Amino acid sequence: MNFKDWIKNQNIRQQWVAADLQITEGHLSYILSGKRKPSGSLVRDIETLTGGAVLFADFFPREATNERAIHSDHSGTAGQQIKPAALGKESKNRQDAVDQKPGSAGL
Repeated sequence: MNFKDWIKNQNIRQQWVAADLQITEGHLSYILSGKRKPSGSLVRDIETLTGGAVLFADFFPREATNERAIHSDHSGTAGQQIKPAALGKESKNRQDAVDQKPGSAGL
């Protein structure tokens, strides 16, 4: 839910919300207008204040989508480390160099 809509639906004053969140009314106004994004800790306070009606995703929809994608496993590769092909090749070359003993190069 949009934070501005939540405030309106609760029929409460922005002054009270700002005081409860311990921010200035000006800062709250910028957040509600979209001119500023709240910090992570402020989002947590907003989630608490609204009883979960306003969430992180309401302020940062793209980041929330990316976060869900990172933590969800839809690829069937649970527990597997995924490396791009170039990284895997580079890593193998480094391991080959480590496996060689001093003085054994070229033998």
